[in-house]
Amino acid sequence: MNTLGRCGFLTARVFSDPAEYAFGILHWLGNRTYQGCKSNYGFHYKMRLDKFLQISRLVKRRTVANTLCSRGKILVNTKTAKAGKTLKIGDTITIISDPLPTEPIQELTYQILELPTGNVSKTRAETLYRRIE
Repeated sequence: MNTLGRCGFLTARVFSDPAEYAFGILHWLGNRTYQGCKSNYGFHYKMRLDKFLQISRLVKRRTVANTLCSRGKILVNTKTAKAGKTLKIGDTITIISDPLPTEPIQELTYQILELPTGNVSKTRAETLYRRIE
């Protein structure tokens, strides 16, 4: 008998391996748009921009991320983004520095490799993104 799964879809059987469980979800979804959910296995398919900047330690505080977004200093996929912008794996984030008048403007671009479900350690935070030259 089918049961209603954790994310609101039907699961036909219980998976013993987390990787097999994730493959089953993605296989079942096919070409449908996945809205994402938190699971016990750490899979997360979307996250707010300000939250990602804080968790990945690209910005020290979430309020600072909100301020940078409201000033237009954060770009997602070459477009100005609000703090509530939903990120996906593979998106690019560009942070434009806010220097003193005597300093040059600097742009740092990163590609998202992973979206965690919760807080991560400092060493793991560096694996969430890759710097693009």
